[in-house]
Amino acid sequence: MSYDKFFEHCQNILEERKTSYGDASTTFKDIAEIWNVYLRINGNKFEFPITDSDVAIMMCLFKLVRESCTKKQDNIIDAINYLVLYDDITHETQHYCSSND
Repeated sequence: MSYDKFFEHCQNILEERKTSYGDASTTFKDIAEIWNVYLRINGNKFEFPITDSDVAIMMCLFKLVRESCTKKQDNIIDAINYLVLYDDITHETQHYCSSND
Protein backbone atom coordinates (compact mmCIF):
# COMPACT_ATOMS: atom_id res chain seq x y z
CA MET A 1 0.00 0.00 0.00
CA SER A 2 1.35 3.43 -0.88
CA TYR A 3 2.07 6.05 1.76
CA ASP A 4 -0.89 8.19 0.65
CA LYS A 5 -3.30 5.25 0.54
CA PHE A 6 -2.13 4.05 3.95
CA PHE A 7 -2.87 7.38 5.62
CA GLU A 8 -6.12 7.74 3.71
CA HIS A 9 -7.09 4.34 5.14
CA CYS A 10 -6.17 5.59 8.65
CA GLN A 11 -8.35 8.65 8.13
CA ASN A 12 -11.28 6.56 6.88
CA ILE A 13 -11.10 4.37 9.98
CA LEU A 14 -11.07 7.43 12.26
CA GLU A 15 -14.17 8.74 10.54
CA GLU A 16 -15.92 5.35 10.75
CA ARG A 17 -15.12 5.07 14.47
CA LYS A 18 -16.41 8.57 15.15
CA THR A 19 -19.66 7.70 13.38
CA SER A 20 -19.96 4.38 15.26
CA TYR A 21 -18.78 5.41 18.73
CA GLY A 22 -19.09 9.19 18.91
CA ASP A 23 -16.56 11.76 20.03
CA ALA A 24 -13.29 10.17 21.15
CA SER A 25 -12.52 12.90 23.67
CA THR A 26 -15.77 12.19 25.53
CA THR A 27 -15.09 8.46 25.45
CA PHE A 28 -11.49 8.94 26.62
CA LYS A 29 -12.67 11.17 29.48
CA ASP A 30 -15.09 8.43 30.54
CA ILE A 31 -12.32 5.81 30.33
CA ALA A 32 -9.97 8.03 32.37
CA GLU A 33 -12.63 8.46 35.05
CA ILE A 34 -13.23 4.71 35.30
CA TRP A 35 -9.49 3.94 35.35
CA ASN A 36 -8.95 6.53 38.10
CA VAL A 37 -11.73 5.00 40.20
CA TYR A 38 -10.30 1.53 39.68
CA LEU A 39 -6.81 2.65 40.65
CA ARG A 40 -8.06 4.45 43.78
CA ILE A 41 -10.08 1.41 44.86
CA ASN A 42 -6.94 -0.70 44.53
CA GLY A 43 -4.89 1.64 46.69
CA ASN A 44 -2.95 3.46 43.97
CA LYS A 45 -2.47 7.13 44.71
CA PHE A 46 -1.21 9.33 41.93
CA GLU A 47 -0.22 12.95 42.19
CA PHE A 48 -1.98 13.55 38.88
CA PRO A 49 -5.06 11.64 37.74
CA ILE A 50 -5.23 9.95 34.34
CA THR A 51 -6.68 12.27 31.68
CA ASP A 52 -8.27 11.81 28.28
CA SER A 53 -4.93 12.57 26.62
CA ASP A 54 -3.26 9.93 28.83
CA VAL A 55 -5.84 7.41 27.63
CA ALA A 56 -4.98 8.19 23.99
CA ILE A 57 -1.26 7.66 24.65
CA MET A 58 -1.82 4.49 26.71
CA MET A 59 -4.06 3.02 24.00
CA CYS A 60 -1.34 3.79 21.44
CA LEU A 61 1.21 2.04 23.64
CA PHE A 62 -1.16 -0.92 24.03
CA LYS A 63 -1.35 -1.25 20.24
CA LEU A 64 2.44 -1.06 19.91
CA VAL A 65 2.86 -3.86 22.45
CA ARG A 66 0.31 -5.92 20.51
CA GLU A 67 2.28 -5.28 17.34
CA SER A 68 5.46 -6.51 19.02
CA CYS A 69 3.67 -9.82 19.71
CA THR A 70 1.66 -10.24 16.52
CA LYS A 71 2.42 -8.28 13.35
CA LYS A 72 -0.86 -6.90 12.01
CA GLN A 73 -1.36 -3.69 10.06
CA ASP A 74 -4.45 -3.03 12.19
CA ASN A 75 -2.20 -2.47 15.23
CA ILE A 76 -0.16 0.18 13.42
CA ILE A 77 -3.22 1.92 12.01
CA ASP A 78 -4.85 2.03 15.44
CA ALA A 79 -1.62 3.32 17.07
CA ILE A 80 -1.37 6.11 14.49
CA ASN A 81 -5.01 7.01 14.97
CA TYR A 82 -4.65 7.16 18.75
CA LEU A 83 -1.80 9.64 18.21
CA VAL A 84 -4.02 11.72 15.92
CA LEU A 85 -6.70 11.74 18.62
CA TYR A 86 -4.06 12.70 21.19
CA ASP A 87 -3.13 15.64 19.00
CA ASP A 88 -6.78 16.66 18.70
CA ILE A 89 -7.23 16.53 22.46
CA THR A 90 -4.01 18.24 23.50
CA HIS A 91 -3.80 20.85 20.75
CA GLU A 92 -7.53 21.41 20.32
CA THR A 93 -7.25 20.84 16.58
CA GLN A 94 -10.63 19.07 16.66
CA HIS A 95 -10.23 17.14 13.42
CA TYR A 96 -11.79 14.04 14.94
CA CYS A 97 -12.75 15.18 18.46
CA SER A 98 -15.64 17.59 18.14
CA SER A 99 -15.29 19.13 21.57
CA ASN A 100 -12.57 19.60 24.12
CA ASP A 101 -14.39 20.50 27.32
